[in-house]
Amino acid sequence: MTLRVGIGRGPRSTRGGPLALSGLPPTAFVGEAFAYQVAIRGGKAPYSVAASNLPAWLTANTAGLATGTPPAVAIASVTFTVTDSLGATATLTVPFSSVSRASALLGEAGSYLLLESGGKLLLES
Repeated sequence: MTLRVGIGRGPRSTRGGPLALSGLPPTAFVGEAFAYQVAIRGGKAPYSVAASNLPAWLTANTAGLATGTPPAVAIASVTFTVTDSLGATATLTVPFSSVSRASALLGEAGSYLLLESGGKLLLES
């Protein structure tokens, strides 16, 4: 998995340094509410963030907050672009993945059913 951190292009603020976005690849769980915030450094506020290549279940606002509830296991690559008040831009592409809670516990992809029987958890695939 590759995470590219974008360093700003365009006018620079002498006070805030070059504009940059950062964030770690997140994991969402199927059927559970999810939120992810990109971090903005440098440049000159106010900032505006745009997101592209969003999966249908995910929305993002101009502050760089992405929220939603994934309906199924999936992988997507979302690109965030921030623009500061001087017109400088920076881009960050983040791989998003949504997994089922059981497969995250097992460390492998797939569909699993957890059942309780006599005080024991049983796992069926």
